[in-house]
Amino acid sequence: MSETLTQADKVLDCLQANLGEWVAMPRLADVSGSYVIHSRVAELRNRGCNIRNKTETVNGVRFSYYMLISP
Repeated sequence: MSETLTQADKVLDCLQANLGEWVAMPRLADVSGSYVIHSRVAELRNRGCNIRNKTETVNGVRFSYYMLISP
């Protein structure tokens, strides 16, 4: 019986593969199939994951990044 990964699991896998590095929100959306990354990150935080978020505005466009500090 194969185990199906949730969208949050896929986000966590990507963050773990890039532990300590900022990962752009569009990349997390691509790997998870979810465009509400903030909700998936909230799920992971509720599981005890330490995830940081930062935003940058460049020429009026906002970019969001996430970093896993500890699983």
